[in-house]
Amino acid sequence: MGYLNKWWGAIVVAPVFFLAPLVFAHHSEVGFDTDKVVSFVGTVVEYSWRNPHVYIDIENFDSLNRRTIWEIETGATPIMRRSGWSPDSLVAGDVVSIRAHPERDTRRNYALLISLEKENGDTLSQTSGNPQFDVAATSFEGTWKGFGPSLEPFRRAFNQIPLTKLGLEAKEAYNFYEDAPAAMCVAPSSPHIISTGLYVTEIKLMKDRVIFHNEFFDAERIVYMDGR
Repeated sequence: MGYLNKWWGAIVVAPVFFLAPLVFAHHSEVGFDTDKVVSFVGTVVEYSWRNPHVYIDIENFDSLNRRTIWEIETGATPIMRRSGWSPDSLVAGDVVSIRAHPERDTRRNYALLISLEKENGDTLSQTSGNPQFDVAATSFEGTWKGFGPSLEPFRRAFNQIPLTKLGLEAKEAYNFYEDAPAAMCVAPSSPHIISTGLYVTEIKLMKDRVIFHNEFFDAERIVYMDGR
């Protein structure tokens, strides 16, 4: 694989028909215009620490003194904790400076957080770095984190695997936005559940099974090794 860190290993134990073009698209960033940035100062109205996203509602007044509420989306609580956030990072009444990518649908004030600066100068953002370790792992067992750029070639190659007639029919009938588990807020199956670099996975190797415990919806997936 060329890259391993002691947070996650990209391991494929069982085949699937194909990988969808968008990973976890139900909670993806495709709805935001990442070429644009909005910035403003406002007051925290509500800070909601929950999954699958932490939200911040910000009160802001425009140049005509018209009141506006911006809803700011961030990551899931595990990602935010690793980024230095906590349930107590913000409280209603805090004055903050916001930088964010606006939603493509301009009918509402909704944006994806880039960074937030508090009055005391503290800056908060969402990070998902890939820490390096000098000691090589001796087993797949443990807690791992994927390296996103290394997974994309795998997805492309996986989508080129020849399918049987039944496989082609299943692929043709599959609608990602209706049939994917994430569309119903259900974590994907294996091996798809470990194909993201955002969430960490605990892997347990047992005599007759491999157990994946992933941060995405706190999901657990079991792959039996006896052919059942």
